[in-house]
Amino acid sequence: MRWRKGIEAKTRPVCDDVTVLDKLMGYVEDCYLTVEGVSIRGQRFHDPSTTTELLADLGKFGMVRAQRKGVTSSRSVIVTVTAPSWNADHVYVWHPEERRQIMLPNWDPNYVKGTSWYLLRKIKEFAKKQNMAFHSSADRLQARQAFLEAIGNAPITAKFAERRRHAPMLDPRPELIPGDTVKIIDADKYDVPHETAAERTSKPRVPAKSPRRGGAKATKKAVETRVKNLAAKTAAPSAPIQQKLPDSTGVPSDKVVGTVQETANAADRLKAIMDRVKKKDAN
Repeated sequence: MRWRKGIEAKTRPVCDDVTVLDKLMGYVEDCYLTVEGVSIRGQRFHDPSTTTELLADLGKFGMVRAQRKGVTSSRSVIVTVTAPSWNADHVYVWHPEERRQIMLPNWDPNYVKGTSWYLLRKIKEFAKKQNMAFHSSADRLQARQAFLEAIGNAPITAKFAERRRHAPMLDPRPELIPGDTVKIIDADKYDVPHETAAERTSKPRVPAKSPRRGGAKATKKAVETRVKNLAAKTAAPSAPIQQKLPDSTGVPSDKVVGTVQETANAADRLKAIMDRVKKKDAN
């Protein structure tokens, strides 16, 4: 109650713009602001007019010994940049004099809006693994298309864990195929060309077996159990045992009339006993 009364007596400043939260949460890094904008994790963020204004306002905060010494060199200054953690659409540069964040958009012309930092990192790792060029914007676009094509067949041939990991990376929106040639054909309106996933892939459509649950310990135990069961099936039958047959009153007699070879099947043992009884009754 005391806390509530304090709020009523003395108002507390609150934020009425929820977009401010986007500017406060994310990756915070210090980087150089140049005439080309700022560069974070391989992505460049720039807007000509905004970058020019920022350099004009923040250039005085840059240390003289950190400036480039060339006559035609432009000024640079270290700024604090906040990058949203969910995608690389834009970043925010902190303006210390105006006490606000200024947005700079992604400058890559081939950047797809909504691409996450995780996907960008996976594309870069894929390009490095495949020894692909990853310098210009065209190189990054080619690496992106190759990566998406590689994981496009994952729902057919990959394991469940891998398919679930790649699902957020797939873009369900249709996109144009790279090229500069358009071919127009006259086709029947009912003859709609299409292809299925089974026709598109050239690899076997049988998913690979996942490792046994339980690891090497479970595999070792399963092998031992199979060997034990196989040995029990192929073992020789045991020695003959004596059977007590019922007399005329139906009570088992202590007189031993013979032996019956024990078999692995209970039905066979019962049949052998009944044959003995019938033979005795016949005599």
